Amino acid sequence: PQQARKWQESIENVLSDPKGRAFFHKFLQNEYASENLDFWNSVKELKKNNPSGERLKKDVRQIHEQYLRDSAENLINVNNRLKGAIKDCLDDPGLEIFDEAQRVVYGLMKEGAYQRFIEESHIQTLIRGD
Repeated sequence: PQQARKWQESIENVLSDPKGRAFFHKFLQNEYASENLDFWNSVKELKKNNPSGERLKKDVRQIHEQYLRDSAENLINVNNRLKGAIKDCLDDPGLEIFDEAQRVVYGLMKEGAYQRFIEESHIQTLIRGD
């Protein structure tokens, strides 16, 4: 129950807690929006792994193919200007290539899905300890 109460305080508490992230991911799957958290996690892992050279290019292209290409299987909701700016940097990417897209997706989760997540009856049940 205490853990679930912390999740209600901020999306940061949800995202920094593996159990919270798992509950939030399941919730997003039910909303058909899990690609947002998956993208956010992929970018976080990219930065944590800190690749360079050809490995960085490969990892960046993989994230781009999965989440940003027009025919991507898990297309995230970012505007075409941002998609184009990222595409233009694919040949010589830096670790910050997805920063703006990650901020957009974070904002969508925080203002949309997270608000519904903390109001859902299942999280209320966790808080009460039923």
